Order: sequence, then C-alpha cells, then structure tokens
Amino acid sequence: MVSANPATIEKVDYINFQQDRACMNLLGEDEFHYGTLVKKINMFEWKQERTMVITNQAIYNIHKKKIKRCIMLKDIGGMTKTVTPSKNLKEFTIHAPQEYDYRFLSDKREEIMNVIKKAYYNLNKRNCPVYHTTNKDLKDFTTTENDAKKGVSRFPPEDYRMANEDLFQGD
Repeated sequence: MVSANPATIEKVDYINFQQDRACMNLLGEDEFHYGTLVKKINMFEWKQERTMVITNQAIYNIHKKKIKRCIMLKDIGGMTKTVTPSKNLKEFTIHAPQEYDYRFLSDKREEIMNVIKKAYYNLNKRNCPVYHTTNKDLKDFTTTENDAKKGVSRFPPEDYRMANEDLFQGD
C-alpha cells in the first residue's frame, strides 16, 4: 500500500561531507540526505573504498572529491541483497537497467537501502523493488559494464522479489 505522505528522511552524514564546500558543490541543486563510506565491488571482484552520497535526486559515487558515477533515482530498477543462510549479509546491488548495476558492501546496508527506498518513493511516488538471494554473493545478479555492452542483464527474476520489504508506507 503506497501512502500519499512523503517519507521523512533524516539527514545522516558519517563522513562530514556537508562540512566540505567543494564536496557539497558537486551535488549542484540536489538536497543532501545521506553520506557514508562503502566498498564498491567492480567487475573484476576488486573492492574499492568509495564515498556514497544519497540526495533527493540521485546516488553519487565519489572518489577523491570527484564524481565517479551518478545514478538518478528515477533510473533505479530495484535493489538486491544477500540474506540468510548466505554468510554475506553486507552486500547489496543497486540495479540501473538503462546502464549497469552497482554492487556494494557495507555494515550500514539496511540503513542505506532504507534511505534509498524513501528517496525513491518521494521522487517517484511508488516503491523501489527489493529482491533477496541466499547466494554467497551478488555476482550472478549484478549487470556489469561489459554485460550491458553485450545486452546481457543479470536482473533478478520476479520470484526473488520481496514485496513485503519494498512496500513503503511513508511516515
């Protein structure tokens, strides 16, 4: 059930991003919601530390005060996360069907996903689909840049969707 009330998003800044004028200028007119460090997993399975910033419009991957990538919230197709009995309970993928996906590791996974769900809901007036897998990781459910160039999609099947988790009722 989708509520007509907008979701309230409490600003959380674990990295003092908002205190850095140069960093805030990267966001243009976007409204800052959330900032933290995450591990991005690239197509070679390398883990790279990145700054993730979520705004009212987009999710930013920032490295050394430069935007490496920006995924507009309107372009997100959903998110997938690993769940028990998988031992990897920190991993999640943000699906960007028109581009390629982003795969991350974070101790703050649930918090990050909740902020994205709220921001997505506020912008799109609908819920962001959430998918679960018990696989050991999300490699099989993350469309890489190379996959996208070849027209290959690793978007999870509909029976992996957890509609009870992606339902957002607002505050």
